Amino acid sequence: MAYIAFLLARGGMATMTGGPLTLETSLLLVEPESLLRWLPGAALAVCLIVLQRRRRHFANVPLVLLFGLGLFWLVAWLTGNTGAGLLEAGFVLAPLEQGQGWSPLLLPRLLPLVDWGLVLALLPNSPWSRWSP
Repeated sequence: MAYIAFLLARGGMATMTGGPLTLETSLLLVEPESLLRWLPGAALAVCLIVLQRRRRHFANVPLVLLFGLGLFWLVAWLTGNTGAGLLEAGFVLAPLEQGQGWSPLLLPRLLPLVDWGLVLALLPNSPWSRWSP
């Protein structure tokens, strides 16, 4: 679980800063332009951790994410930024082109491509085989 959290944090920082986090690039994190990109996300993560420790509830994550999203667009609106300006400045991700991404509607067409023999051979050694109802 800790490694999954590490990968999520690493991916989040790479998304917020625009590049992978390495020892060489870590010094760039304290520059004002860089702080503006990653500090709000880190503050939102701290808010989520504090909220989870005070009140464990399944709705904490979606509520904090909605709050953060609403706050982001409120600040963007109050500062006079537009969606196009935020996209150009790198504060929002560009939309995917048609045909990119994943859709659950593709799943039935992809199932025949699965190597079921390999899946069944690996299943006894998987973490799911150790779960008991």
